This record gives sequence, C-alpha cells and structure tokens, in this order.
Amino acid sequence: MKLYVKMLLLVLALMMVLPLMAACNNGDNPNEKDTTDTDDVVEDTEEDTNSENPNLAPIAGEREFNILCRVYGTHYTYKYSEIEDTQETDEPVNQAVVERNYFIEEKYSIVIVPDVQNPSSIVPKLETSILGSAGSYDIVMPMLGDCMQPAARGFLLEWDKIPFVDQTKSYWMTDIFNTTSLGGYHFFCPGDTNLSAYNTAQVAFFNKKMHKDLGLESIYDLVKAEKWTVEKMMEMGAAAGHDVTGDGNGTEDDIYGIISATMIWQPLFYNSGLKIVTKDANGLPTFSGLKDNSALLYDVIEDICEVTNTHNACAITGAIGNGINGAPKFVAEEALMWIECIYGQYEALSMESDYGIVPAPVWNEGDQFYTNIHTNFSSASAVPINALSYELSGSVMEDMAYYSQQMVIPEYYEKTIRLRGVRDSESFEMLDIIYEHPSCDLALVFTGLTLDADIRGLIGSNKSDVIVSTLQGQIKNYEYVMGTIVTAFCNEGAKQYGLLPE
Repeated sequence: MKLYVKMLLLVLALMMVLPLMAACNNGDNPNEKDTTDTDDVVEDTEEDTNSENPNLAPIAGEREFNILCRVYGTHYTYKYSEIEDTQETDEPVNQAVVERNYFIEEKYSIVIVPDVQNPSSIVPKLETSILGSAGSYDIVMPMLGDCMQPAARGFLLEWDKIPFVDQTKSYWMTDIFNTTSLGGYHFFCPGDTNLSAYNTAQVAFFNKKMHKDLGLESIYDLVKAEKWTVEKMMEMGAAAGHDVTGDGNGTEDDIYGIISATMIWQPLFYNSGLKIVTKDANGLPTFSGLKDNSALLYDVIEDICEVTNTHNACAITGAIGNGINGAPKFVAEEALMWIECIYGQYEALSMESDYGIVPAPVWNEGDQFYTNIHTNFSSASAVPINALSYELSGSVMEDMAYYSQQMVIPEYYEKTIRLRGVRDSESFEMLDIIYEHPSCDLALVFTGLTLDADIRGLIGSNKSDVIVSTLQGQIKNYEYVMGTIVTAFCNEGAKQYGLLPE
C-alpha cells in the first residue's frame, strides 16, 4: 500500500509527567529492541526478492496462535474479515484473508485461532486475559480509538520491544504510528492486516451523471493537478443545490450539492494535514491546534456544515432529519456529493447512476492530500504484555502485514473499484492518492475525550456559530483527560525499560 506521515498541558499534567521526561533522557534508549532469548528457528528455504519482504525465518510455533480481533459482520461498516476464517463465503477479499492465514500457518507451524468480538468487547476481553485466568493472546487488534486505554493500563508491549516489526515499511501506517506515540513510546500501529483502517478512509463520493449534466470541471483532473479544493467543491455544490421548497432553508425535500452526517468536520478539517492536538519537543501532546487553526475550524463548520444556505449547497443529515449518514439522499440522486467513509459504497449499491470516489478536498491548491481514518471503526495491531512468545508474535504480526499487502489489499482495491462495474483507470489512481497519506488526530484517539462528540452535537443542532468558542471553553477539561492518559501511557512505557519501578 502507499499509506505513510503549542499551547502547553495544564501545570498539573506537566507535573505528573516531569519525572517521566527526566527518565526518558537518562541515557537509556527505548528504541533498542531486546531480542535475547529468542525461540529456536527453522531455516527459511525461500527468499522473496521484494525489498519490502521482511524475509523472516519461520519460528517453529507448533501450537495454536490466538488473535483477539473484531467480528466480521453483515453491516456495511464491518464488511470484510481481518482474521476470521470465512472460506464458506464467496467474498474475494475474505477468501484472500483465508489464503493468507493458511500461508502463515504453514510457514510457522501454527493454527490461527481468532477470537472474534464486537469492537466494544475487545479491550474487556484483553483485560480478562491479563488480570484473570482466561489464557493469553498472541496478537490483539483493538479499535484505534480504544488503543490508548490498554496501553495506559500496561496491557500492551511497547512497540520497540517487539522483535522483528518494522513500522517504516510500506505495509504499516507509519504516519499514524508516529502521531499516536507519546513521550517517545509506542504501543500499537495500523497496518495492511487492519482492513478496517482501509475501509474507514473518509472520502467524497460524487454522482457522475449529475456532475456531467451540470457541465462541471473534471474532479479527477482537479485531484491530479492538486487543485481539488474546498472552494471548488463549494462552487460545484452551489451549482447542484436547489431550493425545492422555496423557503430559503435547507429541508429534507431540497436538492443538495453536498450531503453528510455530522462527521463531515473531520475530513474537511484534516484533509490538508491540520491537527487540533500537536506534540511539543518532548513528544508530549498539546492543544495548540485548537488556537492556531481555530479560524479554519470555524470555516469548516460555518461554510461547509451550515444547513441554512439559501442555495442549499450543503446539508447535515442530523439537522434535516434524513437518515444517519446522507446515503438516502445520495442514492436517490438528490445530492451531487456525499462525504462519508469509503465503506459507504455498500449503501450506494442500489443507486442507478454511476458514482466516483475522490479524496476529500484540500484547503489550498498544492496542499498534500491527507485522508482521515475514522478511529471508531478502524483497528490497529498490538502485542499483549502476556503473550507467550514475543518473538513469535512479532514475526507473525510482521509477516501478516506484509502478506496482507501482497495477497489481500489487491483484492480490496479490485472490489472497491469494481463493485459496481466501474472500469476507468482514474478510479485506481484515486485510491492510490486516498491511501498515500492516512492521518489521524490524537484529539480523536484519547479515550474519554469528548471533543468529537461535542462538535457533532453542535453541528447536528445547527449551532455552528458557537463551536469554536465552546471548544476553547472546554480546553481545561480536555487537558485534564489528556494529561491523565499521557502520564499513565508514558509511565507504562518507562516501566518496560526499567526507567520507573514496577
């Protein structure tokens, strides 16, 4: 895949992390892997010449290999299996997952045993396995938005202590790995095994027929020329929007240029690499972006999410009462564009006209396209602290990511583009751009931080004019939550390196 990346904390939070910062600078290097006492390995008989192939020797597992992972379901946000054996289905992506599993099992002499759970049950199951007597897992794959909690509680192995993993390779989401580190410590990373991270990329769908009938400029060409901007999107939305009721307000009966759920603020704020939470020189997070980028944040909410535009260019479904995500209006061909995660394609299967998929627009011509990954539904990979063999867990996790890149992701690309018979090569180019720079903001990853919910609630109640001031008024509360998690997260990392007592 092609996926790759200062307001200070409260005085209290800083006081809590100062001992850690001193520990981090005492000369010990938390980036050195401890690969001593490795298991006996079996000589590899073949070597792939692909430079990305880790070419790991197959450790002889000779046992069941347990992976705690998300359930494969029928709802469109859970379309594909990540680990579960689904060979009885005719879904080619799932079949590729099964074939990858068989290959890994043969190489390592293991039997992959997935424990599939609803996303909300993964961390509790992990807790039981570590604090109770329910056995152990070799790999765990919580939702990205849930990973901070088990890391801060000492359930996960610090990433740089996992043998054989190399997050700089193209089959890991390196930018997200770097974003979610705190104080130099890392505990998890999404990779090509985590299909849900692909499936939650936030994009723009557009109705090709409506777009053509309006005589609008090619969006594909704009993307390739780095001229696909929010301003261009708004112009197209204004051309398509129609006030059917004639009341000057956005209603369920109108035609819209742009339709979305309240999550619209995420892709249209983060598309150019902006962040609300940034990190200082010590790798500790601050809310500098809420001040530095507040004008842009206001623009997103006021100009993009305002439902009372007289030309009805935009609509937030929560405010007009149509559906939960905008799919009904888009499928009914009553909206030119639909801002949604790429999994929305499954909602559009019944649509008569063809549609295209492009990245969310950027703010300025020439800006790099960043694709925000929905942290609530996308998983990441990690090794539990009580895994039976760190060497085997690291080897399998690395190989699984690599062979997912080789065996599963091509099927995912094909299925995503060809789902409705699309054959144009430009669609494949768009996927390359969409997945070139995946992104997430720490503001959407900290467990218990209500910033996203606060924004969505105000958008849905059509109170866009007070969003920025509301967020700034909540900074102290946000900082308290963040500071507590940061301290625990970093302390757990320091303990694993002997920088703090257990």
